[in-house]
Amino acid sequence: MSNLRKLSGYAATGSCIDIISELRTLSNLEELHLQNLEAVSNQEDSTAPTPSKLQDILGKLKCLSLQWKWWNTDDVEAASEAISLQVLENLQPDTCLRKLEITCYAGKEFPGWIGEGVRYFQNLNEIKLVNLRRCETLPPLGQLRNLKILEMSGMDLVTVVDDAFYGGSDFEMLEKLIFSEMPRLEEWLKPTVVSYVHRYGFSIRLRELALIQCPKLRKLEPQLYVDRLNIWLNNEMLWTSEFLDWKHINAGYGELTLVGCQELRCLPQEMRYLGDLKRLTVISCNELVSLPDWLPKSRSLETVIISSCVEMSSIPEGVEQLRGLTVNGCPKLRL
Repeated sequence: MSNLRKLSGYAATGSCIDIISELRTLSNLEELHLQNLEAVSNQEDSTAPTPSKLQDILGKLKCLSLQWKWWNTDDVEAASEAISLQVLENLQPDTCLRKLEITCYAGKEFPGWIGEGVRYFQNLNEIKLVNLRRCETLPPLGQLRNLKILEMSGMDLVTVVDDAFYGGSDFEMLEKLIFSEMPRLEEWLKPTVVSYVHRYGFSIRLRELALIQCPKLRKLEPQLYVDRLNIWLNNEMLWTSEFLDWKHINAGYGELTLVGCQELRCLPQEMRYLGDLKRLTVISCNELVSLPDWLPKSRSLETVIISSCVEMSSIPEGVEQLRGLTVNGCPKLRL
């Protein structure tokens, strides 16, 4: 067992001391998936300072997944914030970690190693924070200069993306960013803290950006340079220039996907400025009745996919001349 490199499905029981004691012999472990962390009991030693942390015994760990499991919202509300925080604190990995996933953590705050101490984890290139229902703020992940993939989903109480998230930096290596199922998120602000990288304006450059089920999102300040933009929002504000300035979106690889945008009745005129748009996909936008006349005039557009848009009744002349046109689930449309 001492040469084991990957351990999945490890069901946690007892206290953090018990977990660390059981894993102590697996010094060559590189990938660890801990489950059922809600079962870490309220024993005296589970909340007391422990003689060691995960980083002290697993110095080669590259991938860490920490999962709590709750059957319903009442279970989350009944969970002890103090125990959840202490468990996450004691499961601090070594700074050589490259991938971190935290699911259903029940604390309101992050421990120090995900807060101010996150700057020491410069090998991290992927983070997923999923269903952290009690957390009200985001950790300063902008300090992770090698971070390439960041997904935040199910963070019910987060209302704003602001300086606390940037941490005085600008996600210089980030390629993929997902904000998903954040029902109270209202504003994505650009940083106000002045630093060298911000003197000449602030922008975010990404291969892929996804905004999914954030119904209250009404303000998006950063200038975006995005290759692939996925929008799953039922939000009327989305289609106004006050929310999103399409002139400042550079679709380098030219992929735009719109899913479930029920308030969308027509494509924004400013989308004409997506000069490199090659592929447009529209799915389940039930109020969309037609595509704009300027769409087939785009010099770069190659493929249009329209699916399950029940009110779609017309498309402009010339769209059928594109390299690829796929239409299904649009009963009112006659080609």
